Amino acid sequence: MRTPSFKLDQTDDTLQITIKAPFANVAQTEIDVNETEFIFSSWPYFLRLHLPGPIEETDSSKGKYDFDTGSFYFELSKKNRNEFFPHLDLIGSFLAPKTNKPLVKPKIEVLSSVSNGCDNDESENSDEEEDWLMEQTLPEESEALLPTIGEYGFANQTKGVLHKFPSEELAEILDLLNPDEVSAGEKKEKQLLKEQDDFSEDHYLADFMDPPEVLETFLSAIPDWTHNELSKEHLELLKDLGNKEYLLSKQEEKSVFFSLVDILFGFAYDHRTTNGTPSTESAWTINKLSATLSWLRSFTSLKEVTVSCVRRSVCYPLYRNWDLSLVVLKDVINILTSGQTQIVKCLLTVYSLFLESEPRYLLNQLYIKDYIIWVQKVPDAKLASFRSSLELLELEKSDIGLELKELEYAAHLTQQADEEAVVNNMVNLHLDHGETSSSAYDSSSDSESTSSSSNDFSSDSESTESDSSVDSDDYTSSEEVD
Repeated sequence: MRTPSFKLDQTDDTLQITIKAPFANVAQTEIDVNETEFIFSSWPYFLRLHLPGPIEETDSSKGKYDFDTGSFYFELSKKNRNEFFPHLDLIGSFLAPKTNKPLVKPKIEVLSSVSNGCDNDESENSDEEEDWLMEQTLPEESEALLPTIGEYGFANQTKGVLHKFPSEELAEILDLLNPDEVSAGEKKEKQLLKEQDDFSEDHYLADFMDPPEVLETFLSAIPDWTHNELSKEHLELLKDLGNKEYLLSKQEEKSVFFSLVDILFGFAYDHRTTNGTPSTESAWTINKLSATLSWLRSFTSLKEVTVSCVRRSVCYPLYRNWDLSLVVLKDVINILTSGQTQIVKCLLTVYSLFLESEPRYLLNQLYIKDYIIWVQKVPDAKLASFRSSLELLELEKSDIGLELKELEYAAHLTQQADEEAVVNNMVNLHLDHGETSSSAYDSSSDSESTSSSSNDFSSDSESTESDSSVDSDDYTSSEEVD
């Protein structure tokens, strides 16, 4: 049987279900309404929905089939009038959990119940009191809950499968060698050492001292994270991904939330630096910036995951700038603030990018698919609590561990010394020019003096000659007189 495309809408008193089934046998169509369960059957289609509130068939209920669009339309009454059903656009959360096994099998898969994000008041109150900023520390008797050797994937629920894939494929998506043989502590240690080796002081300082012009455009951009309506393609993908439940301990759930930040950071960085239009490098960028995806990491605190995000953002992508990294962190906060639909929309984009980028489909199987399904049912109160804690987090350059402040200080000193050297050279050139002009002036004066003396000498000679001439004339005249 085939799961048809569908969408849900509501009024104060009714739930409206539109089911697209162009090849249905209309004459043999059946529906069954039982409180929060709705079942549609019309060969070759079958759909079972678990709804967030009870509905019922009444005299005002309607049902019809539109032959032009090949769609069924049902309008059913809400049992509790004016009850609001949340997140009806997240259709995957209402599907009955699938029983087929995924390519990568998690050790804990599906429960029989579906919460649809409607936890009771007691659980939501406890969620609001969650201290997300406190690093997780487990007593010795609980150490079994920590990821052991070779555990990875969503909530570390997958183990011992990556050795089956070609090492060349794994090398394209992972910085971690032999993932089935490495513990959580070793992953962190190896990651930090690799980043220390890969960090380029010259690249970072170039973007710091002489940032590219386009960087200002990235910093000033204001992405619209409120336009979170899902497209038909998104809804179709949600329907195909289906639904399942996860049995998570408190520590595992925290780890899942922390890695959500890590994945969204990679997405938000790419979104900002491509102006929202993914490039051929987008899948690589998201994969590389997220240590969850490139190192199969698990995190124990919000501080740890944000440090990892920013640290990798100044090590690997094209633009490595501290201010840009902090702006991207604010983007992550805004995405979380916009709610489950916007988060799902971002994750669906990542899923599609990875699907088109071999062999990153493995990351979809290990992480992204489960995140899309899981986040649709995260209670609003818990998500708000987590986002508030992320907003309160303060990050300093010294937290990154790459001596950014020292590098920047040294670069400023070098720049200042270079500027002073240029000024001194200009002053010296000016002084040298002045001395040269003075020497020329003195030389000219001496020449003029010499010339003047020469002229005086010449005059004296002329005068002497003149006097001699006169005397000669007088002598001649005297002789003539005689």
